[in-house]
Amino acid sequence: MRSILTFLFIFSATTFLFASPGDSIIVRSHNRVHMNYYGSFDRWAVFPPANIKSERIWLKYTLSCPDGQKCSGWDYTNQIFLQKRTGAIDSTLRQAPSFTVNGSQKDSIQFKYQPTYFFQFNSTSKKTDSIVNPVIKIVRFMNTVKPLVPTDTLLVYKAAYYKFSFDTSGQKTDSFWVQPDTTIHLIKTAYYSLYDVIDPFEIMRIITPYASDKNDKWNYEYWADITDFSSLLHDSTEIRSFYSGYSDGFSITLDFIFIEGNPAREAYKIENLWNGSYGYGNAANPINTAIVNKNIVIDDTASTVKLRFTPTGHGSDNGDNCAEFCPKFYYLKLDNNTVYTQQIWNAKCGENALYPQTGTWIYNRANWCPGSYVSAYEMEMNRYRKGKKNFLLDIDFESYALVSPGSPSYTISSQLVSYKTNLYKTDAALEEIISPNNGLAYTRQNPSCNNAMFKVKNMGTDTIKKIMFTYTIDNGTPVNYNWYGKLGFDEVAMITMPYVNWSGAKTNAVFLLNINEVNGKTDEVLYNNSRSTRFNLPVQLPLTFIVETYTNKVAENSLKITNTEGKVIIQKSYPLTSTWYRDTLVLGYGCYNLILSDSGDDGLSWWANSSTVGTGIFRLTRLSPYGILRSFNGDFGSSLRFNFMAGSPLAVDEKEFAQQISIYPNPGSTQLNVSFNDAGSGEKRITLFNLQGQLLIGHTTFNNEIILQTGALPPSVYIVVIESDGKKVMKKWVKE
Repeated sequence: MRSILTFLFIFSATTFLFASPGDSIIVRSHNRVHMNYYGSFDRWAVFPPANIKSERIWLKYTLSCPDGQKCSGWDYTNQIFLQKRTGAIDSTLRQAPSFTVNGSQKDSIQFKYQPTYFFQFNSTSKKTDSIVNPVIKIVRFMNTVKPLVPTDTLLVYKAAYYKFSFDTSGQKTDSFWVQPDTTIHLIKTAYYSLYDVIDPFEIMRIITPYASDKNDKWNYEYWADITDFSSLLHDSTEIRSFYSGYSDGFSITLDFIFIEGNPAREAYKIENLWNGSYGYGNAANPINTAIVNKNIVIDDTASTVKLRFTPTGHGSDNGDNCAEFCPKFYYLKLDNNTVYTQQIWNAKCGENALYPQTGTWIYNRANWCPGSYVSAYEMEMNRYRKGKKNFLLDIDFESYALVSPGSPSYTISSQLVSYKTNLYKTDAALEEIISPNNGLAYTRQNPSCNNAMFKVKNMGTDTIKKIMFTYTIDNGTPVNYNWYGKLGFDEVAMITMPYVNWSGAKTNAVFLLNINEVNGKTDEVLYNNSRSTRFNLPVQLPLTFIVETYTNKVAENSLKITNTEGKVIIQKSYPLTSTWYRDTLVLGYGCYNLILSDSGDDGLSWWANSSTVGTGIFRLTRLSPYGILRSFNGDFGSSLRFNFMAGSPLAVDEKEFAQQISIYPNPGSTQLNVSFNDAGSGEKRITLFNLQGQLLIGHTTFNNEIILQTGALPPSVYIVVIESDGKKVMKKWVKE
């Protein structure tokens, strides 16, 4: 059962009753909300009541371009907050005006009670027209006890101005003063404005991509596990999207997915610790002084406690380019002792799933990349507190002094999560299928035809050492796979299934994966054991083709092609710059994985350094007749991954044709014999190519025995192509 609910409706508690564990309810708070400029975009959502438990809660964040326009070309921070009402009331001293004019405040106004007019020259009649002035609405607030309550409303007209008369040529001839009846002067009354005290919890952070090339047909999904916030995600709740952008260009949709069931360990309480933006490197206001230690008290219900800490560095100076482009450490301190250290850095921006982008997307940054979800650093505190229920907790940053004028800072969010005792010993959860998967977030690994890759999380207390998986493709024959390893509580394993039988898969096929057994027994929680994806098989290439590479002005690239078993077919570097490399591949039928790597993380081409580094080319071409099979965008960052199928299973007549042909001697020297056994009397064409794809010998005959003179050829590997009656066979020949 799946329900979609929005804040536009009022629901009773029974609306949220799930049919059974594993069912889901989707609540949408923001529906294509246009974030046009810096500020907050708030919406209310009605979540299930607190007495309904959720095994997991996911937040799906969909980024898109606003209707009728392109996206922004800048990387802006977008924070999603849950606005918790604390129940406390505070106040702010304000000044109330004694009157407003058409809803706005003025220092004074002069007016008449009766209609007033202004004169305007009529160029058609050559006369002066008299036109009445629009009505002015004055609202008065004269009760000093209740200064925001209107006491009177006046509908008046403009006064205290000159009106002019005109001759027949439109020249002003006279003026008339419009005398006001009354003048009002502004008086302000002090009052206290009451408001709810809100404790904002950041539940997700996204850095928008450089996306000026995207239009309103484009969208991109980000997913976050927000189960830690489950104690707050119930009933009517305000959700805020805070957009730090200073240009128009994005819309967001937020869907909260509640999966019914008892959580493995219930997050019954969550507390904010340090949140906000903190300057970095300022000697007058050090960040380690601004972030003060917290006195933590753990209650008796807590079995385990976890710290979530989400820092991102922004801004830069002329020294280390801090805080955006410099890797710095933070130090977790408990009772003034450092217990954990972590570098604030994302070193894989060149592997960004959302690529290419129209800005500097390849540069590594302080725990973020343009167009990426910002991950929190999570620290299980039981190993550090060692049973303590009361302790001081602090975060210190690596010391840094501002080298030149700038405004580096860290945007920080942090929470302490308290959990009840774990419910399950044996609980493996299938978290994510990376391949095969048609999703945009998985384009670097897909389409795939070799190994399936997926993530599994241990939600139980027992260490997992074995998992039996079962998969099907388009409801075909189930296939089992056993994984062996060591996975502790709350740990996640990336599992690669070494061989998947893709035969029979069609376009938009369904890959279904299940967990059947954990440690040789049934999993205690079944509804998190299954996931499915839609996928397409990769392109099909001929068994023989040429890999053509034109290097740019720096030698940073290397090529590796492997088959399904992981055997290396070709592995090479490109040491020469601005040079063509051509490699002819002779493959057997099957699936292959191609990786073109760039040690500089800037691909073969990138707009920001094209004048100095130049532009390279990478493509796959047909041997005969020559033609481009596949051409690739050089703006790929750290690596280009391409899976492909080589050839196709030979038809019966092609197999018979191949079996009728012999080439000998192989290896050979001065001549090559091509023999046809019972091939018939039809025309036969034999061509010989070198590994660069160059045609060296071509011969057409009706005979069943042909001798090619090869004495002039240098020792090497050659490709012999034999064609007859619409059938083609390629064979490899070696000259010694």
